[in-house]
Amino acid sequence: MNSVDDYTISNFTVTTTTVMPTHSYHLRPSAYYSDEAVSDEFTNPTIVDIPSLENREHRETLQTILQEGEIWTNNIPTGLAELIEETDFFTWEVGTDDVWTHIGVVLYRRSPDAPSALTITAELKNEQVTPESPGAIEFCVTNRSDEERIIVSGPSPPLSVLWAEADSGDRSFLLWGEYASSGHISFRDGELEVNSVGIGTRIEPGETITRTYEIRAGTDGLAPGEYVISESLTSRLAEEPPSEAIEWTVGFTLIEASHDEA
Repeated sequence: MNSVDDYTISNFTVTTTTVMPTHSYHLRPSAYYSDEAVSDEFTNPTIVDIPSLENREHRETLQTILQEGEIWTNNIPTGLAELIEETDFFTWEVGTDDVWTHIGVVLYRRSPDAPSALTITAELKNEQVTPESPGAIEFCVTNRSDEERIIVSGPSPPLSVLWAEADSGDRSFLLWGEYASSGHISFRDGELEVNSVGIGTRIEPGETITRTYEIRAGTDGLAPGEYVISESLTSRLAEEPPSEAIEWTVGFTLIEASHDEA
């Protein structure tokens, strides 16, 4: 007799790809102020009106930053880094009704060819899924850099809520983690409710954060087939914007165990 509550996890694979940073420089607005706010909060700030700049490349690059919200690039115009460093606010009349008129701009230097600061691994700890013993996957996130980083995630950090998606795309099931301690995840009328929040988790140099997720018999959507768990691990330095992202995928096959009736 076959039991739909007993499965074996096989063909377990893990792949990771670093997708950010992609370029050597990251430029973006850092602050938005109205003219009155600048007058009230700053003493003799350095203010540069973008259209008044003689350097055409400086004008165009700064306008692009303000229009698009950010720029990733491998090359910046000569002298632009010094101009940004020396300027508190840039102004630019763009014909909008926005209250803010003074915009701070910041430049970050990145290393796209360097090894990623964080690594993520996954190991199958229990390949059997039964009512008495769930299947288990252990994830480890390690900071191999010499600087503290902050992992950016949703509830249940640092990996958030994980779902296994069928290759066919027609079903999925929830992996069970340490959700109760999150404070942002609950079940109501049998439905999973997840608050839309961002959480930062500090990870020290050399530190490893370990989380175990379970595949439990009886979970809605659990059925034989091939599955993938696919997410991104995003991190940043201090108060900077996210500067590194690793896409990771765990693949496996769920096989229904067969039992011969005595």
